[in-house]
Amino acid sequence: MPAAAVGLLLLSAVLHVSWNLILKGVQERVLVGFWTMLGGSLVALSLAVGHPWLNGAGIRLALISGVLEGCYLYLLVYAYQRHDFSQVYPIARGAAPALLAVWAALLLHQPPSVRGLAGIALIVAGVLAVGDVGRTRGAGRLVPLALAVGLCTSLYQLVDGAAVRTNDPFVYNTAVFALMALALAPAALRAGSRAGAVLAAYRGRIAAGAVFTAGCYALVLVAFRMAPVAYAGATREVSVVLAALAGWLWLGEPFGPRRVAGAAVAFMGIVLLAFAR
Repeated sequence: MPAAAVGLLLLSAVLHVSWNLILKGVQERVLVGFWTMLGGSLVALSLAVGHPWLNGAGIRLALISGVLEGCYLYLLVYAYQRHDFSQVYPIARGAAPALLAVWAALLLHQPPSVRGLAGIALIVAGVLAVGDVGRTRGAGRLVPLALAVGLCTSLYQLVDGAAVRTNDPFVYNTAVFALMALALAPAALRAGSRAGAVLAAYRGRIAAGAVFTAGCYALVLVAFRMAPVAYAGATREVSVVLAALAGWLWLGEPFGPRRVAGAAVAFMGIVLLAFAR
């Protein structure tokens, strides 16, 4: 996998964790998500000025992705309301690369090499260890919910990976963010004046989240054009390790030897993918 793609994905991971920390640390998460997606669409639009518009297939794929990402965000907000950040995030993101590898092989005709498959397996094993799956309180409720988030993630990444083969990633990013804002708009309309109050209360965090999310996914889409979708999607999940560390450092969530070992295994997986064909 090209070194440039690895660098873009690592930077994307940092931005994604930053956005999830913002979301975990606020009340009214659906409304904050709506304003963030709306702001993100404006940030994405500023990056897309002068780029060619989407073709017909790109528009259709953006619509599908918008629905999937809307479902992803609703599920993520619901999960954060009931479970720790460092539990939800690793399981959700850890399931995604395994599922994405299957979808990419079956639908995009991008089967991983032996080295690539080993790298994906190490990343999945590592992030599940970081997530402490099976040892968390309320795991019977947490795991299915986090896996549903991971399923949505793998599906929208598959759709987006296919779309940017023939469409400009910055314009596509703009379309997807606008559609995500549209998917969350009913919640904002139901909230009425409370939606405006949330914007006023969290305007700084919303602005930061808009930059983080739009920049984060623009980097992923560019990487999808440079490397196989399964490899890029798996490398992007280094954010799991960063999320667990962030939960430990800033949210007071536990981080023990099991998570340290899982982080090391995930890192080895990323190294393998960096040299995979």
